[in-house]
Amino acid sequence: MPLGYTAGATLVLQRPFTATVTFTSVNSGTNFPSGSVVVVAVCWYVGTTGQGPTTVTIGGVTATQIFSAHDANVGVAFYYAVMPSAETDTVVLTDNTSSWNDVTIAAAILTGAASTPTDNGSNITDPADPQGLATGINLPTGGVGIAANCVTNQSSTNVPTWVTTGNSAITASGGDITSSEGSGHFTQLTLAHSTTANAAWVPQVNGSPAYSFTSVFGAITWAASAGGGGSALASIAIPRKMFLPPKRKFYLR
Repeated sequence: MPLGYTAGATLVLQRPFTATVTFTSVNSGTNFPSGSVVVVAVCWYVGTTGQGPTTVTIGGVTATQIFSAHDANVGVAFYYAVMPSAETDTVVLTDNTSSWNDVTIAAAILTGAASTPTDNGSNITDPADPQGLATGINLPTGGVGIAANCVTNQSSTNVPTWVTTGNSAITASGGDITSSEGSGHFTQLTLAHSTTANAAWVPQVNGSPAYSFTSVFGAITWAASAGGGGSALASIAIPRKMFLPPKRKFYLR
């Protein structure tokens, strides 16, 4: 079975100020499929330390962190979990410091995927566009790459545009969402993906108007499962034939 990519919902929770934040209907109210890999990008803004989630569960399953990167105020991280059965489409974040102002997540559901990611990278970029990785990562043939950009202090009208030239062929997926803290700043998470194989994949995004504050950018890639992309050949049993020695002919003299 080839690798399948389904964009989940992009959800925002503003100014939680709680140690536990629960997102529901991450797959629009449909259970995460059994055996699927659910990938969640988390974007957060805090007023002090840049601290991200301490634990994450996806569908009730403890998630594995792929990476986490942040500056003093804004950060982005990727988490994933393999669903042992059809699980409720919830994501729960725990932050022991309760320091978040804004928290936004975006999800992707992978089917026919390997159980662990292939490669990943992150970059804290300066305000100059484009925002993206500093070093390419490996996007294998038949796999998928997922990129996320988290930026704060932007205008609510800022529209992200993913680069679609060169080796960064990429499609916006899961939409993008802008949240307001209520004090004039906005935190934005945008997610995109690509299925174009590249040994040095460099996804990038531009802001319109151009981004004017630091972004935290991250990307991961995933390969199809080892058994994906084809079916096994059927074995056919062929019985052996029994051969008798030729009959001898006798002649009378």
